[in-house]
Amino acid sequence: MPDSVATSRISSSYMIDLNLALSCTLVDRVALAHKRKKKLNIMVVVQILVTGIGATLVMDLWSLFQKHILKIAPLNYALVGRWALWLSLGKVRHNTICATPSLHGERFIGWLCHYLIGIAFAAVPLALSGADWFYAPTLATALLSGVVTLLAPFLILQPAFGFGVAASRTPRPWLARSLSLLAHLAYGIGLYLAASAYKVMAMSADL
Repeated sequence: MPDSVATSRISSSYMIDLNLALSCTLVDRVALAHKRKKKLNIMVVVQILVTGIGATLVMDLWSLFQKHILKIAPLNYALVGRWALWLSLGKVRHNTICATPSLHGERFIGWLCHYLIGIAFAAVPLALSGADWFYAPTLATALLSGVVTLLAPFLILQPAFGFGVAASRTPRPWLARSLSLLAHLAYGIGLYLAASAYKVMAMSADL
């Protein structure tokens, strides 16, 4: 009888230890999964930041080509800053942004908005193809992203500037639309180039 009691106590103790071990293992697994998810989220944010800046730089290179080679003036980002500053004062729409009084710091604010928007739009490929796109970027998705982002100037900025939906109130609307399309296709190409470069750097650094 005492041997049975001892055996029972040993078995109970063993089961308690086993349950504790399993509980600890489960907690460790949950903690590890949480840590991996947090690291993945940070990596996605970094990828969006890098590709967004890179794509916007490519877009700006196209603007320089348009200005100096094609002799066509690109968008003046001071106007974007003017709109943003007036927006903070409660004015959304303008008869024409060019006739609206300028405000101090509008050029800096315009360029800042330009790059912040470029970074935000770098999340579009994720919406189209998922986070795996950063590890296997495709030109088709990048170009489609560029076209999708074209909706912002056509439906938001240009009407707010007083230029009409898709530049319909400008003297040469189809020229304005074509230039906008080319600029956003350049942005799409920039997304692909920046994502591809990041992929190579990440593989080299084993990130």
